[in-house]
Amino acid sequence: MAQPNIPNVPGNDPGSPKPMPGIVSAAVWIQYATAAFLVLSALAFFAVKSSVEEALQEQLPKSSDFDGMSEAKRQEVMDAIPTFMTMFFVVIAAIYIVFAVSYAILAVFNSKGKNPARILSWILSGIALLCCGLPQMLSFAMPDSMTGTGENAEFDQVITEEMEAQIPAWLNVIDWVSLLMLTLGSILIIIFLAMPKANDYFRKETPPPNYMQ
Repeated sequence: MAQPNIPNVPGNDPGSPKPMPGIVSAAVWIQYATAAFLVLSALAFFAVKSSVEEALQEQLPKSSDFDGMSEAKRQEVMDAIPTFMTMFFVVIAAIYIVFAVSYAILAVFNSKGKNPARILSWILSGIALLCCGLPQMLSFAMPDSMTGTGENAEFDQVITEEMEAQIPAWLNVIDWVSLLMLTLGSILIIIFLAMPKANDYFRKETPPPNYMQ
């Protein structure tokens, strides 16, 4: 049987990749940008770790609550500062890195039109929206909650104030940009990947019928 003449139009060739719509491209680049700023924030936190640690070691002995402690307790608190600071910054940086790697990997697969990556992007963006208060916790909630000395108001206040004072303005800018990417960026990712043009791009194509006999 003669083979019918099938017009050679864009999209008829099952081997050719589908062109990526602009909205999908925008979502992908938002994911890359978010990942970049999260990595930058994680590195920046470690850049100020030493100065914050030194400030705490200098200021804590000046508080009245510290004076009321026994000598053994004072030494225990001072010895715990390096460990506390390392754990604090490692936890913050680890969360940022996990989000950054996840965004970057999903961006790669979204650019290739993989629908599971789109679904996971919706899930990750939703989680990011719920956790977008994390950068603010660095300056406000975390210092009080992690010291375990909430009954000593002045002691807690010294820790909080010194940690805030040693965080430079440029780090706050990076942190707020990361927060913005995690909120507005995640909203845009969810919307862009749900639009009709994105649906067409991520839709699995069925193989063309075989006209050969």
